[in-house]
Amino acid sequence: MISVTPPHLSTDDLERMSHVLRHRLRNIASGISGAVNLIESDAGSTLAPDLREYFPLMLRECDSLSDMANRFSLFWERAPAIQPEIVSDITADAMAAVARRFPNAEIRQQGDAAGAAPSIMRIALQELLTNACEAAPRGIVGLLLQANEGCITWTVSDSGPGIDASLREQAFLPFYTTRPRHLGLGLTLAQRLARLTGGDCAAELAPCRTNEWTVTLSCPTMPMPPSDAAESAPP
Repeated sequence: MISVTPPHLSTDDLERMSHVLRHRLRNIASGISGAVNLIESDAGSTLAPDLREYFPLMLRECDSLSDMANRFSLFWERAPAIQPEIVSDITADAMAAVARRFPNAEIRQQGDAAGAAPSIMRIALQELLTNACEAAPRGIVGLLLQANEGCITWTVSDSGPGIDASLREQAFLPFYTTRPRHLGLGLTLAQRLARLTGGDCAAELAPCRTNEWTVTLSCPTMPMPPSDAAESAPP
């Protein structure tokens, strides 16, 4: 028997693989959604109502496929350039994006923080809030925003079933998930993006319940963006 050693994949190899995979997934999603729209336009009125009900489902699945491709690119390819953005804008934009996806979940923000943070933290926070809303799609998601000693932190908790303490570290592994039809990249992406800025993303167990936890996202503060810094400067 001939033994073949798998090749070592460098960072460049993974980036090329990610680029090809992302491109293919997007093309597949675009092709399917285009075909669905064409069928609905040309023959929608002649199709039985029970068949037309599948059209929105197919389009949502295409959107999910495109979203998967975008998340793969963030996981394997080089992260976008780190630019400063107002913390309140990052927080509000992430909350609004997640609220549109989970209209039955209530996101409650407490605290505030002035200053700027790396713009990629919007993606990290959105992943964190999405993960919480998936755990409590009709419940309450808490978001505590704080600034302390040159660091911005977002602490996210939810009213979902929680997770056992023994699984806390595994939750940050790529593709680890306890939920059917979920990819298991949200916490991994949030942690990766935070660490690229010099921050972190980690779970903390609540002292009163062994399976209740919160996730804290942190990053260093940054100088204010030039335009905002000029506007806030005294005359």
